[in-house]
Amino acid sequence: VLQPAQEEIQGSLKMLTQHQESLLSLTTAVSHLENAHEGAFLPYEVGARAYQQVLENQRSRSQTRQELASAETGAYLNAITFFRAVVWGVGGQSGPEEFQA
Repeated sequence: VLQPAQEEIQGSLKMLTQHQESLLSLTTAVSHLENAHEGAFLPYEVGARAYQQVLENQRSRSQTRQELASAETGAYLNAITFFRAVVWGVGGQSGPEEFQA
């Protein structure tokens, strides 16, 4: 009985750690894209850069923000799975009914 519970906890913890690392990477990427957008927009304002480049930077920034939001959602779901495994046992089957999937 304990072996499956330990395996589920270890798996959940591993997934949680991987998602946290992914979140850190995406957060850094968004920060870099914010800086790139500022760097592209200022030259555009003075006429030294094409508007198409500004739009490309905005598109990249928006896509990365969307990836970050999805990764955050996944990380929260993994955290919930992990804590359910720790607190309520294998598969969360012994938890309160309102928290069971």
